[in-house]
Amino acid sequence: MSNCKETILMKMKARLIDAEYTPEQVRSITDMMIFEMADFDVVAQTREIVPYDYETENLIKLYQAVLLTQGLVQGTVNNYTIAINSFREFFGRPLTEATTLDIRMWLAQDQTKVSLRTSDGHRTGLLCFYNWLVAEKIITSNPMTPIKPIKYPE
Repeated sequence: MSNCKETILMKMKARLIDAEYTPEQVRSITDMMIFEMADFDVVAQTREIVPYDYETENLIKLYQAVLLTQGLVQGTVNNYTIAINSFREFFGRPLTEATTLDIRMWLAQDQTKVSLRTSDGHRTGLLCFYNWLVAEKIITSNPMTPIKPIKYPE
């Protein structure tokens, strides 16, 4: 019998005993449960929002969930996600492999498509993402650290 089934039976026995069923009743009910569960696989349910693997797609989903639980508004989460996905499309490899040079190349290309202010917002979104990756110990160093804010006219 699987550990999950045994756990269920133990919990049910405890509840039956607490409810003052007789030992014979507990044994009878337990036997019925064993018989009825014989044809089923029972697995424990997980409550994780996103599986903890380091595939880029799952990292982004997990990061979005973290931002929302920290109280960031949906618009900010969307803007950060746009920046991350833009870099991801440009980079073409797992985001955990990015270097400072890769990010600088992307920012240079990004500035040909959007305003300097928007590009700095993209930089901020990517900076926050990489800060989170370091804090979660998914990567050991932040490739964004040497990159300074982009100056733009007021």
